[in-house]
Amino acid sequence: MNPAERCTPLSVAAHTLYEKSRPDILPGPGGALHLAGAHYEALDDRRTRISGGVFVPTNKYSVVTMLQMNPTSVPVQQEYKVAAYKDLAATA
Repeated sequence: MNPAERCTPLSVAAHTLYEKSRPDILPGPGGALHLAGAHYEALDDRRTRISGGVFVPTNKYSVVTMLQMNPTSVPVQQEYKVAAYKDLAATA
C-alpha cells in the first residue's frame, strides 16, 4: 500500500456501500459474503482488520458482470453460469 494511503474502519465499511443494492450481502462466484455481523477494527492508523463476515455458499457457481447501462442509468447485470465447475472441482 502507498505510504500516504490509509485503510480505516470507516473507509472499509464505506466501500461496502459502493454500487451495492444490499451492502450487507456481497455476492460472488459460488456464494455470498454476509456482513451483518462484521466488525471493523483499527490495527493502527493505516490498517484495519475485518472479522465476523460469513460466506454462505450457493448451489450454483456463476459470475455476474455489469455489461451496460440502461436508460435510467441503472447497471444491467448479466450472469454467466459455469457448467463445468463441478467437473473442475472434482479433479482438483
